[in-house]
Amino acid sequence: VAYSSDAFRFWGATFDPVGLYRLIAVYKLFAKLELTPEKIHSYVQSLQSHFIERMDSSQHPFINRRNLLIHSLTTHGHFFTFKFPEAQAIHKQLRSAEVITDVRGDRLRFGFGLYQTKA
Repeated sequence: VAYSSDAFRFWGATFDPVGLYRLIAVYKLFAKLELTPEKIHSYVQSLQSHFIERMDSSQHPFINRRNLLIHSLTTHGHFFTFKFPEAQAIHKQLRSAEVITDVRGDRLRFGFGLYQTKA
């Protein structure tokens, strides 16, 4: 079977459009809720500020400003990455407490999103 010469060449037997239907449903929900990228970003920044406040007050030996790779919330993505040799061990401890993080080598990453609260 020959591939089409137009955009349908990407419409192969393995293509599953369900993800597109879900995306459209999410966009409709966001429109109904008047949820914009700016509102999402502002909410995430409030979570990050709260995290920083709690982190500072905890005086954790590893999860602290000294090990935080980027310090400015205005130029930061929706995650915090900490670099320290014990990252793997702390990741395991957090996981046992049902705190989901990402770890790669000596870097521990916390993500922030709409599905989270300050609790």
